[in-house]
Formats: sequence, C-alpha cells, structure tokens
Amino acid sequence: MREVIDEILGTEKDAERILAEARKAAEDLKTAADTEAAGIVASAREDAQTILRDETQRAREQARAAHDALVRKAEEENRRFLERQEGNLSQLVDRVVDLLRTPEHAKR
Repeated sequence: MREVIDEILGTEKDAERILAEARKAAEDLKTAADTEAAGIVASAREDAQTILRDETQRAREQARAAHDALVRKAEEENRRFLERQEGNLSQLVDRVVDLLRTPEHAKR
C-alpha cells in the first residue's frame, strides 16, 4: 500500500514537473513570438516611413515641375501679349508725349 502511495506521489511530482516545464516552454515561445512580432512591426514601420518619404519627395518633384511649367507658360503668354501690343504701346507713348508737349491752350 505504501508503495502505491509513493508511486502516486511520485507520479504527481512528475506531472507537476512536466507541467512546469510545459509552462516554461510556452512562456519562452510567447516571448520569442512577441520579440519576432515586435521586429516585424518595427521593420514594417521603417518600410512605411521609407515609402512615405519617397512618395512625398516624388510629389514635391511633380509639384515643382508643374509649377515650373505653369511659370514658363505664363511667361510665354506674357511675351506674346507684349509682342502683339508693342505697336499699340508705341502709339500710346507717342500720344502721351504729344499731349505733354502740346500747350494747354492748343489742346482745346
């Protein structure tokens, strides 16, 4: 009878030891998984920051190119306008000069 009780107690201790080892192994696995997950998240965050930085730079370059194109277009339109109006401007200047040279009594 004593032997049966000792065997039962030994089996219980073995079961407790096995259970403690299983708990330790599970905790180690959880820690490793948490560490790996944190690494994956950090890597994904870095990738996202790189993508965001690259896309922001690309958008800036596109905006600068569009701005420069609009400025060139406006300057060209302005140049063409001035070329078309050159004769009118010259006539206007001549008329103003004539008005300035003409005495007041001759203007009436």
